[in-house]
Amino acid sequence: MENQPILDLNAMHAAHQKMDEQDSQLREQTTAAWLNFYNALNDQQKTTVSTSLKKHFARVREHEHRMHERWGKGHGGPGAASAASAPAKP
Repeated sequence: MENQPILDLNAMHAAHQKMDEQDSQLREQTTAAWLNFYNALNDQQKTTVSTSLKKHFARVREHEHRMHERWGKGHGGPGAASAASAPAKP
């Protein structure tokens, strides 16, 4: 489509919607399979999975926090002012 002199935005939109629908169906199928697997576990196994997921979520939150701090320092956010006012090291 990109090689055409005039883009067909309607066709592009339709193709994008079709991909979104396919992606959504695949996500639902994957979710259903994981939930079926999880529901078949006993309580001890569910506790193990839950503990592991909680640790993973905590690492993701920490990573996001560090990325936000870095973004702020490099782009004039709250961290940038304190970094700019810090004395330079010789």
